[in-house]
Amino acid sequence: MVHWRSAIVSDASGERVTTQGTTSDISSDGVSVICHRNISPNHLVTVYLLIHTGIEDNPELVFEAQGKVVNNVLSGKQGGFRLGIQFIKFIGDSKNILLKYIPKSARYGAAPSPAEPPPAKPVPAATPAPVAEEAAATEAAPPGEEAPTEDPPPATETAPVAETAPAEDAAPVAAPPQ
Repeated sequence: MVHWRSAIVSDASGERVTTQGTTSDISSDGVSVICHRNISPNHLVTVYLLIHTGIEDNPELVFEAQGKVVNNVLSGKQGGFRLGIQFIKFIGDSKNILLKYIPKSARYGAAPSPAEPPPAKPVPAATPAPVAEEAAATEAAPPGEEAPTEDPPPATETAPVAETAPAEDAAPVAAPPQ
């Protein structure tokens, strides 16, 4: 986050109005400013920023650009309106000044900073196990006995089909002891 003093100049009803504020976020494409006045989206403005250079001979520079308000939000947490302003035209050497003093991670087309996690890779969907059937079988077992469970079929495109023997070849099935 970069917190620079700002002035937003707009024409409201034919009257030129200046609103003081502080930047809360900035990139080479635009700026987010916290101020006490709400300026409606699509409104054209002139943005002035007072940039702290940290250089003893020239500690502050003035940035100037024309922009368009793209969004506005009343932010109680930040104590005013948060205006999102997209830069349309840089005045003088303002773009070079901005690129020199904003964090490298805020520059257009910059690689993500090492602190950011890499994007998530898609994970193939797993075949769901028949949980509801197993739970029903467990509940139906008499007290003190385990209900028989079946292994779920392998996760394949089609389940294997069991071959059935003719009735005369079938072996008798014994009933389980009770």
